[in-house]
Amino acid sequence: GLMDKYKSVDKFKIGYSIEEGSILESHIDSINSILSKQGIDCVKIDTDNPKECIDNNGFGGYVEYKKDIYKIHLSDDKKVEGKTFEYIISAYVENMGLAMFSNISDDKVQDMDFEFTESHPDHMPEVSSTDYYGIIWIIYFSWCSILCLTGVYNSEKKHDLVKKYRVSNLNELQIFLSRYIPSVVIICLCLVISMFLSTFALGVHWGVLPLSLLIVIFSSLAALAFGIMVHTIFDSMVTTIIIVFGCVWFMGFYGGTFETYMYQNVPNNIHLLSPLYHVNRATVELSVLGHSDYVISAIAYTLLITFLCSVVAVFAGIIRKRGRA
Repeated sequence: GLMDKYKSVDKFKIGYSIEEGSILESHIDSINSILSKQGIDCVKIDTDNPKECIDNNGFGGYVEYKKDIYKIHLSDDKKVEGKTFEYIISAYVENMGLAMFSNISDDKVQDMDFEFTESHPDHMPEVSSTDYYGIIWIIYFSWCSILCLTGVYNSEKKHDLVKKYRVSNLNELQIFLSRYIPSVVIICLCLVISMFLSTFALGVHWGVLPLSLLIVIFSSLAALAFGIMVHTIFDSMVTTIIIVFGCVWFMGFYGGTFETYMYQNVPNNIHLLSPLYHVNRATVELSVLGHSDYVISAIAYTLLITFLCSVVAVFAGIIRKRGRA
């Protein structure tokens, strides 16, 4: 579950106080136990100045459990720790069904209905729509990178370069790389520009930008290799675009590119088959949490696709060349 990833955060402490008669008074031991399992020690300490208490004790945050609300104070120096415990507490309270209970953070009031459970909720911490769609739409359209090769293939046909390839000393791997490498350079340049524009012009928060950029580039390499493979097999740009766009749409649908409510009842194993799910999950979690358990799977999955599609494309080219000989 998503909450397991909080174990990668170093252990830290939070302070709390609980008002007599609080609606959460009977649940405090359970809350503290759950937080403890995530490496968060809870220290009961009464104070009139939570911010000062946080600074003096090195806490990641402080929670005031009042009669019918709870108020969370976050540390200015430990933002990741603060987001971590804030999410955990909010997630458990949200799962509890405590009627008309409110979570009042330092700068906003949010009214909710809650139900408590010790199960691990399988959803992301709150992420703004600007960040979410600003990230995943760049990733989605990067999977349509085969369009960058449209001009290359049209030029090959116009100048009859395919016949020249056949009589030259170039092997299929060299022909593949002659198409792949220039396209990679163009795509990487476009991605870098897009990500920086989204950051500075639209305010999209990428979290760990170098790592997010690396993941998006690997994703694009996989998309390009997949597109070249399809074109090599069918030798038709129209057919290639139809197949690639169809596959990308399905991968996006099950990978969280569109409205996520549409696939809530789909088994998680189906989501895991989509490379876009791993890439989207990794980059969005890097934005929200600063880390993600999906970074390795996103990189590994896209590199595997790149390798396999490249191999198939080369062998398909060899077979097609022999058929024309």
